[in-house]
Amino acid sequence: MNIVIVETDGPVRWHVNLTSSGQWIGVCEALGLTAKGKSLDDLRQSVEWSIQRFMEELTSMGEFDSFLRERGWRGTRAVGKPPQNGAQYQIPIQLVIHFGYTGGA
Repeated sequence: MNIVIVETDGPVRWHVNLTSSGQWIGVCEALGLTAKGKSLDDLRQSVEWSIQRFMEELTSMGEFDSFLRERGWRGTRAVGKPPQNGAQYQIPIQLVIHFGYTGGA
């Protein structure tokens, strides 16, 4: 499997809140993604899955490199093949937990 390491200017932040119904919701403005989970561990897995699918979609549309370039990021291939749908994408993330409930479900 190809591994693509996304180099950023620091961890990509996910702002996390606990809803009144007990769901954890994460929002990442830099990637335009949201994720949810029943626990923080579940949320982290959902975040990683969301990032993987998003990067695969960018790659399949031929927009991966331009997306990274627009943000001052770059992708480094840990294995010598170009990225493709079978690649595993690694990007540094940080979950920023905000205390207090949100009104979401």
